[in-house]
Amino acid sequence: MNELIMKPEETFLALQDGSDVAELIAANFSGGETLTEQDLVQVKTPTGGSTTWEFEDITGTVETKALEGICVYYGSGGILWPSMEIGSQQTPLLVTNDLIKARKVGDDYGDLDPDLIESFRNEDGSYNWLGLCGDNAPLGFGAGRNGGKRCDEYRNLCLLRAEDTFPIMVRVKAGSFRSVLPFMKKLPVPFYRALISLSLDKVESQSGNKYSQISPRLIGKLDREQGEFIQKTYTEGLRTTFER
Repeated sequence: MNELIMKPEETFLALQDGSDVAELIAANFSGGETLTEQDLVQVKTPTGGSTTWEFEDITGTVETKALEGICVYYGSGGILWPSMEIGSQQTPLLVTNDLIKARKVGDDYGDLDPDLIESFRNEDGSYNWLGLCGDNAPLGFGAGRNGGKRCDEYRNLCLLRAEDTFPIMVRVKAGSFRSVLPFMKKLPVPFYRALISLSLDKVESQSGNKYSQISPRLIGKLDREQGEFIQKTYTEGLRTTFER
């Protein structure tokens, strides 16, 4: 897509004149329901340095070199697992939606020091995630695998593709922070007015391990009216979902 010639209102189903996207979302989500993480197609960053995205959507298996769409949501999150050996049966110990405060969702401390964890408990019952898991914190850099953080931090990035009524979700992990975080901060418009492309680069860590790093690019912008529609229809509901 080319910013100079693309007309989002013609390209994106949700922005076309007479689109019933807002109506169908209002009608099909009853009782104050909003979009949840489970409603979204979740796209995982591939392993081993692959430069191809592969996931399942309503059409079947999708393989593509780039994900393109409107960035309808972008936000932080993190999980502290009781063990670094993450298994399907594990329940997280702490969960955060802002990387500042966390809530306790499990009772198993695993290989963590309970006294250390509880020393970061706030008076309101929440936990000081920043103090516990910040860059120079006890569970920050150096406390995890290969010198990384013991805490699992990420960014949730939701893209509305041209043909979709529901966005897809990409969970940006630490391996792509160096490329994604500065890009999002430097966007010339609010994220919900940005049309972006996410491709994959094959990179190698200092220890020689190959992995896939997300490479973002700005490919277009929405006007204010279109941005307000996206914000009201998608962003506000997703913010409620991810930041509650």
